[in-house]
Amino acid sequence: MNRAIMRLILFVLILVFTSQVMGQFPEGTPWLKRPFPVNNEKFTFAILGDKTTGGENNWPIFDRAVDEINHLRPDFVIMVGDLIQGYVADKNHVELMWQEFMTHAERLQVPFFVLPGNHDISNEMMYDFWTKNVGPPYYSFVYNKSLFLLLNSEEYKKTKAGQFGEKQLQFIKNKIGKNSRVNHMFLFMHKPTWSPNEGESSLTEEWKTVIPWLKGRKATVFAGHRHRLLYKTIDGHRHILHSATGGKLAPKEMAELGNFHHFSLVTVEPDTAVIAIIKPGHIFPGDIARPDFIDKANSTISAKSAVDVDQAENKIRATIVFKFTNPFNRLLQAKFRIDIAEKSDWVFDKLQRFVELEAGTSAEISFSGKSKIDSSMPFPEARFDVSLGRDVVNEGVVQFYPGEEAGWHSPAEVLVLGAVDMGIKRKPTVNNGLLKSAKMLVQPWGPEIDFNIQKTQMTAEGLKKWQRLKVTEGKIDFDQYFRDRDYSVGFAHFTIESPKDKFVLASVRPDNFCQVYLNGEVVLTGQALRGVPAVPYIFLLQLKKGNNEILLKMADYTGSWYSNFAVIDPGKDLQFKTQW
Repeated sequence: MNRAIMRLILFVLILVFTSQVMGQFPEGTPWLKRPFPVNNEKFTFAILGDKTTGGENNWPIFDRAVDEINHLRPDFVIMVGDLIQGYVADKNHVELMWQEFMTHAERLQVPFFVLPGNHDISNEMMYDFWTKNVGPPYYSFVYNKSLFLLLNSEEYKKTKAGQFGEKQLQFIKNKIGKNSRVNHMFLFMHKPTWSPNEGESSLTEEWKTVIPWLKGRKATVFAGHRHRLLYKTIDGHRHILHSATGGKLAPKEMAELGNFHHFSLVTVEPDTAVIAIIKPGHIFPGDIARPDFIDKANSTISAKSAVDVDQAENKIRATIVFKFTNPFNRLLQAKFRIDIAEKSDWVFDKLQRFVELEAGTSAEISFSGKSKIDSSMPFPEARFDVSLGRDVVNEGVVQFYPGEEAGWHSPAEVLVLGAVDMGIKRKPTVNNGLLKSAKMLVQPWGPEIDFNIQKTQMTAEGLKKWQRLKVTEGKIDFDQYFRDRDYSVGFAHFTIESPKDKFVLASVRPDNFCQVYLNGEVVLTGQALRGVPAVPYIFLLQLKKGNNEILLKMADYTGSWYSNFAVIDPGKDLQFKTQW
């Protein structure tokens, strides 16, 4: 075969291989360019930690890890020992323990390799049981150009000499020597052969013998036993203590402390082996969120609230009735509570209820409360959460809000002024550095500086003229004049004439931000970083006899720009006016 033909064949092989690896992508495909795997040597394997030593009641943790491993579909799984409780001398007890373990381990849908821990081989009888019923206490295999050594740190229970013993050490040396061309070596044992403490590099004498054999090789060592996650590098090789997967431990919320249940997923490529630590409970199947389940969860609670306002008697009453339904085939639990602000005068017949419902049943839970109008702010909130086992399936907050029957009254016309640029071009958030700009919304921008309302008003952008704006069903719609002004501030002004000194309830529902002034004083400041509130803000207006000046400072980020405004005035005693 001449060189030209050889070059042609080589070119065709490279083209075919590249097309298989890289796929067929249209020109200009939007993507983040990173190297694709260049061969089929990439694979994954999972690691399970200790199950025993006080973990008798933790099978749900182990089972969840197994289910999640099945969803991840690694090539295989390795468990680092302590599969059963052990420490018994009766062979029948050992058999029962293994039967229990296998009922859970058999859920795995991928190959499963095990090695012994001190609970699996607690004595010589259990050593013999392992070799007869489980397999060799230590062994190795090569998978996809990686060497796996599964070692027995309990060998001394049989040999009475050394943690590994001379025969096992020779086995380790031979396997490492005979597999000099593998990409990686992974060594597993139950009891670690190194100190877990920071700054300590003390190794067992046997491991001091092994470490030089790893020189120049990509080797990672895993152990269990201590029920705590810890990462160390010894002579350039990763030594990882794997925490428990159901074994007893004292969990701590901060992951960096290493005290939590987990399993691991290792992704192996020719040059790298990336280890992911996974807490059970955070991997889900693709069909986890199904409409039928979500509909059931949402149907567990319905609520009907009512607010009765008696202006003449300065009284306000609130009631809420929850209907709690269990559409599931298991017990449901629910907690209901009323949250009352300390500075309000609200008193309820009860503040919380705990209810359990059997499958297919329902119940009604009611709360009622009362307050004086002039000490009713802020309004109480009703909260609920529904649990199915340990999981919350439905939760929420119900805001008390007077309905149409309360007699809401809104101005028919207001004066508007704007728009003044906020000086930003993005919505402020906690993370984008514009929060300071959002807080500036509550600083003076124009007419709220001295409340000397003039037809032509000085603002932060110079002189601007007040304009009349018709109000429809309580909606002050700034888009009528300022549709194209995003990230801007504007003002609405009107007066309320009251026949006497009185407290009235008022509400605003802005898009996006609103600050309300009454006779020059701030009576409400909305949340600067939220969108349209689900329920209007409720607040008190302490009106004096005669004219009362209302100024609304309104800000918009993008989209619609408006605010609703109304007061409870069933007898229409209040008169809304504009200054001219």
